[in-house]
Amino acid sequence: MPIAWLLLIRQPIRMITALIGIAFAATLILMQLGFRDALFQSSISLIQKLDTDLVMLHSKSVSSTSLISFDPSRLAMVEGISGVVDTVPMRWDYVRWRYQNAEQSRLAVAIGVSPTQQTFNDLLINSQQNKLINDDTILYDSLSRPEFGPVVKDFDSGIIPYAFVNSQRVQVVGLVSLGTSFGYDAAFITSDTTLANLTDLSIDEMEVGLIRLSSNVDSLSVLQAARKILPDDVIVMTKADFAEFERSYWDRSKPVGYVFMFGVVMGFLVGLIIVYQILYSDVSSHIQEYATMLAMGFRRGELMLIVLRESLLLTLLGYPIAYFFSLFLYSIVRESTSIKIYMTSERAITTFLILLVMAGISATFALQRLRDADPVEAFS
Repeated sequence: MPIAWLLLIRQPIRMITALIGIAFAATLILMQLGFRDALFQSSISLIQKLDTDLVMLHSKSVSSTSLISFDPSRLAMVEGISGVVDTVPMRWDYVRWRYQNAEQSRLAVAIGVSPTQQTFNDLLINSQQNKLINDDTILYDSLSRPEFGPVVKDFDSGIIPYAFVNSQRVQVVGLVSLGTSFGYDAAFITSDTTLANLTDLSIDEMEVGLIRLSSNVDSLSVLQAARKILPDDVIVMTKADFAEFERSYWDRSKPVGYVFMFGVVMGFLVGLIIVYQILYSDVSSHIQEYATMLAMGFRRGELMLIVLRESLLLTLLGYPIAYFFSLFLYSIVRESTSIKIYMTSERAITTFLILLVMAGISATFALQRLRDADPVEAFS
């Protein structure tokens, strides 16, 4: 290791260049993986807030961004199954939102619930849900993008905010925390009747059915019983399966998941090329020294280890730079987009292992130049 270190610091400019290149590649990988994880987490954040054990959807629904309505009688069919405690219908639709005097309308998600039935496992929502008994009232998501208007600021200052949803006026009577997603930038909760008035949705339909079970019941046995009696136009799944259902949609059905993985591959290739160029150049500039070491009795395998150690040192020195710079970039993204992107130990370790593989491959290619070291040429 001392020889590898001395070879690196002998040309500080080259070493700094290599560290910047590795840090850039690692930062690119950390950012792409961070965005990908944030995409998946944001897509299921609202699902995780649902107070339910099982979920019923139309069989043709592919994600929360394209839910299809179905007959509430389907949900009523499972009420007689042993272990089912309660069933709760929920509405879900995209609407046009325009805040007060704003000129431009934007697309937002509207969630319709019964004001008297608990739908979420969130105390903040449950404590305000009774406010939705009055028509044309909503609970606004405080984590919505700022482009949808200063709703939170106005509400906190005592001003009663109002907005136009599909050109109809609604009043904000409370704030909740739902979180944005790559599928929507704002959301609000309202009563099922208000949502039916605001949209073309029929009052006799629903998009999501929540099924709550008693605590001592096996959810899989209830799930199997429900599937036996329900027609093919609806599907039932556990809450965890619903979250995975949504996650898979963004991972496999939408190009955004592939784009982030392509960014990871590009970061890997960029780092691979940079480290290879640095190591190859270093071996070339010291080829006479390596030949001399061979003449002194060093084995060629020992010289290869020196090059491998150089690549390891560059990785160990470049990765911390990328790690802390990524933390800084994550904070900027959170503040500017409301996307919950945080560093995780799993992502940090995964990226470091990717860099080690990258460094190993780069060193392997650079070792081809070391084979040109000839003791005879060194002393001719």
